[in-house]
Amino acid sequence: MYKLLIFLSLAAFITCWTDFPVPNTATANQLVDLHNAERKAVGLGNLSWSSTLATAAQKWANYLGKTNQFYHSGAGGVGENIAQATFRSNMVAFMFSQWSSEKKYFNPLAKWGDSAISTDPSQEVGHYTQIIWSMTYQVGCGIANTTTMSILVCQYIYPGNYIGNYAYIPSATNKWMAKQPIPNPATLPKPPTPNTYPTVLDSATVKTLLDLHNAERTFVGMPTVTWSSTLAVSAQAHANKQAKAGTFYLSGTPGVGENMQLATIQPNTVAGMFGAWASEKIYFDATLPYPKCAIGNKMISHYTQVVWSATKTIGCGVATNSVNSILVCQYSLGGNYIGNYVVYPPPAKNFDFTL
Repeated sequence: MYKLLIFLSLAAFITCWTDFPVPNTATANQLVDLHNAERKAVGLGNLSWSSTLATAAQKWANYLGKTNQFYHSGAGGVGENIAQATFRSNMVAFMFSQWSSEKKYFNPLAKWGDSAISTDPSQEVGHYTQIIWSMTYQVGCGIANTTTMSILVCQYIYPGNYIGNYAYIPSATNKWMAKQPIPNPATLPKPPTPNTYPTVLDSATVKTLLDLHNAERTFVGMPTVTWSSTLAVSAQAHANKQAKAGTFYLSGTPGVGENMQLATIQPNTVAGMFGAWASEKIYFDATLPYPKCAIGNKMISHYTQVVWSATKTIGCGVATNSVNSILVCQYSLGGNYIGNYVVYPPPAKNFDFTL
């Protein structure tokens, strides 16, 4: 009996998980230095350490370690890189190198979302572009260890990788840009004016949002949607409320679907915010009902609302404070009903979203 009690106590100890604290000062400095070395190489300013971001990143690293999973947190308003590796010397530098090594495929002349942004279509560059995204100025990271590996999570303010935007505007002396034409910043769209709380959107923005939605719907064979002034007024009111208060939460308006997106003020902000929803489609399997249609339990609910078969009308609002823009779109009929197919009738095989 005595031996059995010892065995059970030991088993309980082995399976118990203790959350790891945020990285110590030396590790935090190492991570900041690794980021800033990459930014300096392309002529960008340094990032500083954010204890707030570090706390959030550590919480997510602990969760991934505890549950033996590996996917993004989906935290709103921040960028995020995650890496994992089996134990070895220089663990932190090794995991960071999984992101920074993507730079050999990065084409700084391409905007994010262009297929040409990676010189090799089979290689991704999104971790690296978040590291060197020009609008980013703070980073905070967390590290958790399981019995077999380490997990690194870094979160960023401002987030990067907005579709239609350059990672940075290269300088003439940048080594990446030798003998290459330099994009002219004067030709880029102007960012929104801070502290703008319109009653309704201008016609050009309405057309942009309709076109973006209908392009995604047409690709999967769903009917196009039309603009609803009633939904637009409701969405705009909520966008204004969030921008003025500096908050970010769904309105809970009954009887409608709703998507929200936060972004830093920059050129192509509206298209970039919508692009964050559209980018979820690479994890969407149209042959399965919602939410089983999420590949690898990834976030797809923004995209599935965009292309939901029963949706007929949309209305959106955009509000901008001194830091961010907020896009709110409301939908009727709303989508994302459990057990229903997003695309109806469902296709026999999934769409090729890599095109």
